[in-house]
Amino acid sequence: MNEQLQIVEIGDGPLRARLVNRGASVAALTHDEIETPLVLGYDDPADYLTDAEFMGAIVGRVANRIEGAEVELDGARHRLVPNEGPTILHGGPDGTWAQLWTLEAASETEARFTLTLADGHMGFPGELRIEALYTCSGETLSMSLTATTDRATFCNLASHIYYARSSDARLMVPADTYQPVTNGIPDGDPETVAGTRFDYRTPSPIASPIDHNLCLSRHRAPCREIAVLDEPKYRLAIASTEAGLQIYDGGHLDLPGGIGGRHYRAGDGLALEPQAWVDAPRRAWADQVILQPGETYAQETRIIVTPR
Repeated sequence: MNEQLQIVEIGDGPLRARLVNRGASVAALTHDEIETPLVLGYDDPADYLTDAEFMGAIVGRVANRIEGAEVELDGARHRLVPNEGPTILHGGPDGTWAQLWTLEAASETEARFTLTLADGHMGFPGELRIEALYTCSGETLSMSLTATTDRATFCNLASHIYYARSSDARLMVPADTYQPVTNGIPDGDPETVAGTRFDYRTPSPIASPIDHNLCLSRHRAPCREIAVLDEPKYRLAIASTEAGLQIYDGGHLDLPGGIGGRHYRAGDGLALEPQAWVDAPRRAWADQVILQPGETYAQETRIIVTPR
């Protein structure tokens, strides 16, 4: 693994992205017509080397939580490496977010990163070969995440960008159901959002605390708008192929060294993470995350920023 931190900036229009190879992370996102940063990040890129908050990173091989850090696939049980009590979160303590990816190519508008996770890495079966292609053009940042394996495995990647938010922010997510959880683990099947604080089908203030998955569809779908973050000075829309959207209000954030010298605290950022449903490998929706040899995992996510 290349031990060198690499930084690349892409964009041919008003929207520009700064990327770092640790976690293939989005370290900064700015728009020429918007004065404030659009995402949280570190002022000093070297801080990404010790980041434990998944700041802007691609998390996996299985994003979110797996109860008991144990899975079964094709009749074989696999003991995983927990990193949140008995639970494994975002692929474990050495998941994709903690890796120095290889920057394979970069141009004015594109950057391509690759990473290979060995068979048995964090306890998961199969060598997983991952590619993250970022494209920034006009007012859109796109990310294409693909992966292949040589053995049946689980794959559920997610972009863990913390979007900057103000107290006036409104969120819209066209999801009819959500996953109730205890300690981040689903209590059962998805339930209706109607009459709950998880109903964002119309633009609504963000109800904290929140660290929940909203269910957009039963399976991955053609890329469509899945979230809109309305701020007084801009509209940030997210389109994705994914079946779920994890919303996390950054309730545990307490980080000095942010962009512009800021000290980030709870409420300063909002993670909107397109991904599969929570604890999929152990649930009835495991088909969302099973990857077989000869198949290609493919996620498309786009971030569109429009000034007011």
